[in-house]
This record gives sequence, C-alpha cells and structure tokens, in this order.
Amino acid sequence: MKSGARVQFSPKKVEALAARRQRIIQALNGGLLLAASRPAFHKYDSSYFRYRQDPNFYYLSGLYTEDQGVVLLVSGDKPQSILFVENRDAATEIWNGPMIGLDGAAQLGFDQVFNMSDLPRVLPELMQKATVLYTDRQHHQGVERILNDIVFRQRIAFDGLEVRDFWHFLGDFRLIKDEFEIDLMQTANRISAAAHQRCMQDAHVGMSELELQALLELEMKTGGSPFTAYHSIVASGSNNCCLHYNVNSCPLESGDLVLIDAGCAYEGYASDITRTWPVEGRFTEDQRLIYELVLKTQKTIINMVKPGARIPDLQEATIRLLTEGLIELGVVKLSYDEARQGDMYKAWYPHGVSHYLGLNVHDAGRYVVDGQRRPLEAGMVITVEPGIYIQPGAPYTDSRWHGIGIRIEDDILVTAQGNRNLTDCPKEVADLEALRA
Repeated sequence: MKSGARVQFSPKKVEALAARRQRIIQALNGGLLLAASRPAFHKYDSSYFRYRQDPNFYYLSGLYTEDQGVVLLVSGDKPQSILFVENRDAATEIWNGPMIGLDGAAQLGFDQVFNMSDLPRVLPELMQKATVLYTDRQHHQGVERILNDIVFRQRIAFDGLEVRDFWHFLGDFRLIKDEFEIDLMQTANRISAAAHQRCMQDAHVGMSELELQALLELEMKTGGSPFTAYHSIVASGSNNCCLHYNVNSCPLESGDLVLIDAGCAYEGYASDITRTWPVEGRFTEDQRLIYELVLKTQKTIINMVKPGARIPDLQEATIRLLTEGLIELGVVKLSYDEARQGDMYKAWYPHGVSHYLGLNVHDAGRYVVDGQRRPLEAGMVITVEPGIYIQPGAPYTDSRWHGIGIRIEDDILVTAQGNRNLTDCPKEVADLEALRA
C-alpha cells in the first residue's frame, strides 16, 4: 500500500456484507451476537506470525485487521449492526501502515461505528437489551478477554442472560454461499488452476518438490492471492501415498507421478485442488489404469452432486466404485465382501470424498442436523476428491502396483439444477500428456 493510502471497499462487497448481516440479525430472535477479530501472535522475538483473520469475524465485517469487534442485535424493532475498530495511532501507522479508523469503517455499511476504546462503555448497554448472547468464548481468546473485562473487571452482572456458542449458528449461514462469495471462490479456483497448470508444464526430472512448491505459490501470488489456503502438498513417487505429505524436499525422479494438492485463498475464500500427473509426460500402463479408475469415479460422483444428495451417499458410492474397479483390474486380490469387512478398503482409500469449502478449507456448517445427515442445498460448495494409494509393501496386491498414489480433486458448487464445477484445470490423460509434451 502506498504511503498515505486508505482502505477502499467495493460497493458490491459492502452491499453483500450488509445483506448478510441483516439476514443474521433477523435470525437472532432478540439475541445479541458478539464477534471479535483474531489476535496477532508473536514469534519468539519481536516479530509476528503472518496474520490470518478469524473467519466468522471476516464473514461479518470483511476486515482483515486485528483488534476489531462486531455486534449484531435488534434494539426495539430496529435491527442494528455495530462495528468497533482499533483507535488510530500515528506511531503504529509508521510501523505497520494506515489503519482503517472511523472514517474508513464508515464505508462498510454498519449502522454505527465506534472505536474499540468505547466498547467497555457501549457493550454493557447493548447486552442489557438481550436475553441471549451468541459468541465464541470457547475458541476465541479475543472474545474471552472482552467479556472478562466487562463482566468481571467492571463487576457488571447480566442476570438471566443465556450465553450460546455461535459456531453452528453462523456455520449454517456460511454454508450457503451468496453470489458475491461464489464469484470470489471462482476467482480462487481460476488462480489455483493456473498455478497447477504452470507446474505441469515446467516440472522436470531433477527438480525438487520444494522448487515445484515455490513455482506453484509464486504463480498464485502473481495471480492476485496473498495466501495459500493450506500448506501445499507437493509429492512425487511413493510420497503420493502419504495423504498430508508436507516435507516437500525430494527430487523428482524418472517415472514418478507428481501429486499436488494445493489451493490459494482469495479475499479469504479457499480453493482446494488436487492433480496427479507424470513428470516425464507419459503415464506408464499401470499408472494410467489406476488414474483412469480414479478419474471415472470422480466424474460419476460429481454427477451425483445435486440438491437432496448426501455426502455419506457420495462416500459410499466412491468406496464401491474404487474397490470394484481395483478388483476388476486385478490390483486387489480380495473379493468385494472381503474388502468391506473390517474396512479393509481403507488400506487404499482411507479418507472421505468430500467436505464443505469456503472461508475455511474444511468449512463451517453442520453435517448432521436433528440426528439426520444433512442433504446438499443450492449454494453449498463441496470438494469431490477420490483417490487410490497403494502403499509400498501392500500385502493385498503385486509389487508392480506398489507406490502408486493418485488423487483428483475439484471444487463443486451445488446449484438448483444440479452442480457447477468451479475447477477448470486439465485432468484428462490426453490433456495432461499434451501439456507435458
């Protein structure tokens, strides 16, 4: 940011945030919701870890700075959204850059804006009007600090005030994305897909996994994303069989498959993409057979994604398709019943096929509601990520298959008509081999 620059917010973002807050206020039923930004964390010296905002606070405010608070409530018949921002300080701005201040915060469409120094005075007055306080004391030190200051240090009692954790309450709102969020997630996917494709084109034998990670993340930053959504998994050879491999230090060798599970975050919203491809440009026959089984399974599962479908049903179909496919290929020397007995199939497919995606990679939102598995709804974004991992030394198959690990993952928006794949990144065998050629 240039010297003296102020924070600017697009009208579309301000409008989307204001509409979001109004929906949440109406669902509070006379309660008050308090959210706080995540505190910054010191390293062992005078520096800080790179700041990452609390996703619930960001969902309500659109702010990526610390020492802020949001209060939502209905006062009388009037919905109120209130933002507390850190007091501007000239010395802090010299070190860390311009602060948002009251003038900047006024752009965000809140009904009222205060300095954080006013919170101990204003919040007790607001809490007196509520019978339920929705907040996140369990997971959030900032909220605990605020409430301790008001309730204990000031000795203010709130008789009859019920305190509820808002994690599930807000999670159910976050689960259904509005058009503004969908656009951001589409952009995150576009940036990440371009980074994956760059790696497919530029990787070569002798290059290290770490170099490939650097190329991947450079492309993400060049595309406009300041963060990865999670630690990038860049694996080659039998490292592909480790689901959350994060060493990223081995050289790429002749005959290796490369598995990259990585996505950027854009305006806070995550992408989550996995591609597997041959470093030398062509799959071996065995690699291709396993790859095409995973790809066929993924396409089938994506076609099942629609309103009313349930993630456990997607998982069950994935287990069946992968396992029957491996048996048919002669890779797994078991019957289907034997593979299901004692969850033996987890030896080659140990994870789930899908999870929610949004401000978190494994995003907020309940998977079970009133004891029932939650059906998918339009506006949800989920991953579809089948994989096969034949560990070195696996006793259920011949050694020719050992060390083959393949996962393919796309980000899927549930629509009223079915689904839309947000991930436009090569995954057909012919396309991958053409890129490498």
